[in-house]
This record gives sequence, C-alpha cells and structure tokens, in this order.
Amino acid sequence: MPDVVIGKDVSIEALVDGDYIAIGCATGSTFSFENEIIFKTDVNAGLFRKKRVRISDFRASVQGLVTLYNTTSKISPFYFLQEAIRRSENTLRFVYTDEGGVIRIISGLFLVQSHEMTQQTEDFAEFDINFEGTGNLTVSELESPPDPDCFDAESDWWNLNEGASTISGTGQGGKTFAGHEILEVIREMGPPLRYTSGTPGDGQYAFDNTTITFWVDNPGTIGGEKVFVLWQKIV
Repeated sequence: MPDVVIGKDVSIEALVDGDYIAIGCATGSTFSFENEIIFKTDVNAGLFRKKRVRISDFRASVQGLVTLYNTTSKISPFYFLQEAIRRSENTLRFVYTDEGGVIRIISGLFLVQSHEMTQQTEDFAEFDINFEGTGNLTVSELESPPDPDCFDAESDWWNLNEGASTISGTGQGGKTFAGHEILEVIREMGPPLRYTSGTPGDGQYAFDNTTITFWVDNPGTIGGEKVFVLWQKIV
C-alpha cells in the first residue's frame, strides 16, 4: 500500500441531538493515547524484565476561533460551559482524511477537563478546550467525507468610513471576503451582527458575494469605524 498524507481535513466533532457538529471554527486539534506499562513476572521470565499493559488513557483538545451561537454546521464553545454539559460525558469524534479521500474516525466518550477563552482588542477571541477520555474508544472508517465547516477560516478588518454603510474589496491585512462564505461580522462598537438575505435592519448585515451592507440608519462614525470579518475560504 503506498504512503498517503493523513490529516489535511482533520476535524473534531461533538454528537448533539443525534448529529455530529464541528466545534467552533477550529484551527487545530490534538488526540493522544497512552498505555500504563507495569512489570510482569511469570515462570518464563529470565534475565530480562517483562512488562504488560495495565490501563489505557486517551485525551483530546481543540483550539480555534470563538463563535457565540450554535448552528446546524458548528457548535459554540459556550455549549461546553453549560453545567449539564461540562459535568457529563460527551461523545466526540476525530475525522481524518488522506490525500486519496479515504477517511478514518477515532471516537469515544470524553469529559471536559479545562476550558479557556482568550481575546485581545481588535482581534477575534480564541478558545482551547481539553477533553479527558473515559471508557473505550473506537477506530473506524467513513464512506464519505463530512462537510468541513470553517476549517480554512480567514479574517481581516476594514474601515467603515464616515457616513458609509458598506465595505468591500481588500482589508487592511490584504485579504478579501469576496466569493467566500461569511461566518461572522463584528463592528468595532457592538456585538456580532446577524445575517439577513434582505435589507439589513438594526444589528444585521447583508452579503451579495462581493459587498457587506449594514443598516443604513447606522452608518460609519466620524474618522472611520473598524469592522472585523471572519469567513470560510472556498477553494
């Protein structure tokens, strides 16, 4: 069998109401397995130590950008802060895809061990959740790949000029959201905006594949207002 590259589209998903949903806008994840090795003595032991496996442990972590709301394609890190969730077993799975499209899954029950969210001014908040495995794990194959949501996420920021109600083109970091799937839009003064397919109202934005439009009754402020945009790259 030829060697293949494993891990280009690795994702970590949680089982919620019968469906596996990607955790936040994940940018990285880890899975580790560990055997506890103890000494073994039997009638055949001679001059060399013999050992055996006693107990196996496994754990996982996921890092990425914070999303505030749960959707059908991604689950907010805040979901794991609920008392009923953070103190109970969660079914998680890692989905690995190789360059030939072959998929393998590692799944099991996990407990939330730690949950950290960090944020800086003028940047997106990030999360880091550590899970401890409990019980057994399984390794299996999946016939068709899942739809990876926001694993190729990019972000940049724009100046919303005074009196303007739209942004487009290239951001301050040289990136563009045109032609991609918008994941989140945040104006400098206020909470994340909600998407609408019609004319945007208070707290909403619209996107026509090239331009993001805001509520016309709330244009850019004097001197320009920063707008942060997160999107999923479509390649």
